[in-house]
Amino acid sequence: MSLAFDELLDFGAIKLKMMGSMAGVGTFVYDYTDQTLELDTAMIQNFGVFSQRLTHDIDDWQSVITETISLKLAIETCLQENTFELAFSQQHPIKGVRYYKTFGEVFYANERAFLVGCCWDVTNEKLSNDFALQMIDTDLITGLPNRTVLLKTLNQRAKNAKPGCLHGLVCFDMDGFKSVNDIFGHSIGDSLLRAIALRLHSNISDSELLFALGSDEFVLFVPNVANRHALTEKVAHLQQQLAQPIIVNGQTFKTSACYGLDVCNHLDVLAGGWEDSSETFIKRANVAMHNAKRYKRGSWSFYEDTLLESTTEKFIIGQGLFSALELGQLEVYYQPQFFIDAGCKKISGIEALLRWQHPQQGFVNPELIIKVAESTGQILEVDKYVLRRALKDFTALEALGIAPKNISVNLSIMSLEQIDFSDFFKDLHDISF
Repeated sequence: MSLAFDELLDFGAIKLKMMGSMAGVGTFVYDYTDQTLELDTAMIQNFGVFSQRLTHDIDDWQSVITETISLKLAIETCLQENTFELAFSQQHPIKGVRYYKTFGEVFYANERAFLVGCCWDVTNEKLSNDFALQMIDTDLITGLPNRTVLLKTLNQRAKNAKPGCLHGLVCFDMDGFKSVNDIFGHSIGDSLLRAIALRLHSNISDSELLFALGSDEFVLFVPNVANRHALTEKVAHLQQQLAQPIIVNGQTFKTSACYGLDVCNHLDVLAGGWEDSSETFIKRANVAMHNAKRYKRGSWSFYEDTLLESTTEKFIIGQGLFSALELGQLEVYYQPQFFIDAGCKKISGIEALLRWQHPQQGFVNPELIIKVAESTGQILEVDKYVLRRALKDFTALEALGIAPKNISVNLSIMSLEQIDFSDFFKDLHDISF
């Protein structure tokens, strides 16, 4: 070089030198005429190499960089742009992989061009960012990819779907897992989930992907599945793996799960679009899983359109029931009860029957009302509503002198088991209308 290294740094690059010193790595100078690169002592030591091991040839220094990027091309491009930025990694002989960012500017002296720059060690920053990104995409308990990654995966597969391509999805959660947490504690429950995830992950093919959706719910993506029967065989394999005992903290557990299955082809994708198809795919498998949970442990169910229709109807009924209770839209009808006396049929009492005319659905099946109310936790309020109404009507009939001897009201076992309901029942005689 026609100018000494320190002279170049003094030549309009004092700021860069200070920045390099603060970074704790160092500074460098590239001579465009001689095509040579020179690093200061600090930068050489931070790279874990010594000047005598490397020449000033840019191609020689290329061997220090882990990436396949062209160091020479990056520096040559800088000559047109006058500024230089480059991120790269390097295998340090003692510290392992280190990550760096460099910044520089082009200066001219004695009709020659020089790139003067400094380098920062950003290893800690990168590792922190990588960890944060990993946390965004990872289930914290099992370490498996989460719902975010599942959606990205399905979107990508849907985008590249080809005619005749069939993908399978299995959504499943563990039977009775809440009892494990309640009896043994969440620490043991989490350890069991990790053991389950490890066992399942070690027993799937390289092309299959396992995801954790939180709590004790998992999803298995099976690409290019042959048909529905092949997907059921995969579920049978999962059942076998989960049936094997798992020992956690000296305690032996035998597990099972309920499975929801669905398949998706390129026609489904064309009809729904990429993102809609992915969301629908997961939703359908999840609906099928909840249908399977209606049966015995370890059951499985394929998605059918009727399942979604039923689920949608129950959701509409459940949402409407809140308003019906608040606005007093539920009705109580009365059916006479008879007994036979000397060959004659006589009324012994009346039975209160719940009825509801939904604004959009019309009259709702009473059995559906009770089923939905029990599943949404509204059954206690429904039973209280019917009791109040029946007592009010009975009191009115009694005032007219036409009250039957008794009135019967059907109550849910779930209501009878709740303490506050028994208190409500005791206080009924104090209610005034």
